[in-house]
Amino acid sequence: MRNTKNIFGLCAMGAALAFAGEAHAHGVSVLYNPYVHEGHVAVETKMGYMVDEGGSSDDAWAGEVALHYGVTSFWETEFAAEFEGADHEDTEVSALAWKNIVQLAPKDTLLVDPGVMIEYAKSVTGGPDEIIGKLLLAKDIGKFSHMANLGIAREVGDESSDENEYGFGYGLSYSVNEHLKLGGEWHSDFHDFEGSYDEQSHRVGPVAYGEIVHGVHYEAGVLLGVSDAAPDAEFKAAFEYEF
Repeated sequence: MRNTKNIFGLCAMGAALAFAGEAHAHGVSVLYNPYVHEGHVAVETKMGYMVDEGGSSDDAWAGEVALHYGVTSFWETEFAAEFEGADHEDTEVSALAWKNIVQLAPKDTLLVDPGVMIEYAKSVTGGPDEIIGKLLLAKDIGKFSHMANLGIAREVGDESSDENEYGFGYGLSYSVNEHLKLGGEWHSDFHDFEGSYDEQSHRVGPVAYGEIVHGVHYEAGVLLGVSDAAPDAEFKAAFEYEF
């Protein structure tokens, strides 16, 4: 049975890699891990503020409030409301999203721990909807944790673009103690791969993860733009409360 699960996991990883990209098409720059916990219920909020002093757009912010539930030992489902705003504009709910994460193999049975996430974001502002698919990879080696997200996004519905958007995200962290991990993340939005490096959005910076008290988890960091199209800085934070 374990060999069958290994083969299934490897095949699924290969298929998903054909669509490599993180697709940061909307929302806050975050990484997802592939682990699912049956019966897990949590409320989560994510927030991001983008500073673009010398860019062509105003400073902007985005966020998300979500409820997720571990339906089985390998499937987690999530419902979320996404919001956004900018200087001189009101903050408004921009989309309602349904996300599903499937853990493809038990932890530590493959070289890396794989999962996939499928998201459908329904626009509530009159724009096109969006479908996002991600391959989620993770591996703990001693006190170090690795995470990588690769995915693809495509608009659907009225006024939708006929181009796919691709991206990539990677994070490395070190466990200082049971309540704190320190590390860094890299996020890249390649769009449709037609533009140059500076026409794409690449960000990198330090991030901290931890648990404030039992059941209350947090993430906080700042990502600095390292390409012309990226914002100067993105300040981000996330909090999760487990029931």
